[in-house]
Amino acid sequence: MSIKEDIGLRIRTEREKKGMSREVLCLDGDELTVRQLLRIENGESLPSLEKLEYIAQRLETSLSNLLAEDNIDIPDEYYELKNRLIKFPTYGDEKRIEQKLQMIEDIYDRYFPILPEEELLTLDIIENIMNFAKHEKGPKIEEIFEDVFDQAQKRKILV
Repeated sequence: MSIKEDIGLRIRTEREKKGMSREVLCLDGDELTVRQLLRIENGESLPSLEKLEYIAQRLETSLSNLLAEDNIDIPDEYYELKNRLIKFPTYGDEKRIEQKLQMIEDIYDRYFPILPEEELLTLDIIENIMNFAKHEKGPKIEEIFEDVFDQAQKRKILV
């Protein structure tokens, strides 16, 4: 079982043990939407530390209980690859765009199961920009940002 699935299962189990629906846990959706919680519980998304703290608070449990023994450290190699990806210029050159898309694919292959939602969003945005540059077809912004835009508007401090 992946880290995402394990943490999602713990959250769902704890929520159900408390007899709490997803809607009740999420309240008004300012901190966490029902859709985000569903993706987390299904093991599709790794919650950020901020969201995990919110979930733990709402479930009246500790972070360590939700995380158990799992170590969700993201390796330094990931950040090195991400840094290279972001700083790699394409100059509109199709070969360089393809290289950048391959870098994204490599990151997904190596780190997808352990990356939190925010990191996956960043990669998704970069990938869509590169595909736009390559194919001159616009990405569906609504699909990329889904709940993220609403969450960003409601945050007191943007990260």
